[in-house]
Amino acid sequence: MKKNFESLYETLGGTYCEENGHLIPDIALPGQTDYQIGKYGRMHLDYIKQHRRGRYITLLTEGKLNARLHKIDLEANEMLEKFHDCWSEYMSLAEASIFEYAFKLGMQIAIETLTE
Repeated sequence: MKKNFESLYETLGGTYCEENGHLIPDIALPGQTDYQIGKYGRMHLDYIKQHRRGRYITLLTEGKLNARLHKIDLEANEMLEKFHDCWSEYMSLAEASIFEYAFKLGMQIAIETLTE
């Protein structure tokens, strides 16, 4: 006499597929976003794969890896853009002060030349 019982997996809505006479649970990873990942996202991916393996596996199995890498890539590009803007402003101020110094030096040389 064979008892027909329902497993906890089936009670929670899980299903099986039969392969070669064996019942295999239908398990799949949750859907991931499909963002393009740039340089800094790929660099972070390499880092967490090598040094934060648990974090990598957690993000992967929860379906949050691609979104996280995209967010990191956007933040890094934003910081780089802010740095570039600050650097450009600094360089323009430096060029202006160099020009001003050269002008004053030129004027001083011109005055010395005229007074000789």
